[in-house]
Amino acid sequence: MKTAICQFKTSEDEKSGPELDLPLDINPQQLQVLINDILRQEEELPYSFYVNDFEIEKTLDQTLSKNEISTEQVVQIVYQPQSIFKVRSVTRCTSTLPGHTEAILNVNFGPKGRSLASGSGDTTVRLWDLNTQTPLKVLKALLSV
Repeated sequence: MKTAICQFKTSEDEKSGPELDLPLDINPQQLQVLINDILRQEEELPYSFYVNDFEIEKTLDQTLSKNEISTEQVVQIVYQPQSIFKVRSVTRCTSTLPGHTEAILNVNFGPKGRSLASGSGDTTVRLWDLNTQTPLKVLKALLSV
């Protein structure tokens, strides 16, 4: 099995852990497990890995050979954390805008996201200031019979 001596580094060029003799067929998922272990993360984080600004997409060997990078010297593997988005469900109402006396049939945010228009079966449209959660204006329909 072919191997290479590798050193993990941050994008700020700080070394992480010792130099390691890694198999050339190592993939990003395996590198991720390894760097999380080296960094002793409480929660496993996703990372991207680069050698000379070339991302390791399949295997270390493929990245090195495709970009003509020698394994005669220590291979510097730069790791960068990937973005994590955590979504949690809303289990309770966090705010209410009282005022309508019938069901709300339509709502639309203002173009800057600071206001809201709500239309109701009570034949009113209310314009709301979302920062203060207060009504800006109440528009009533004129009904002709």
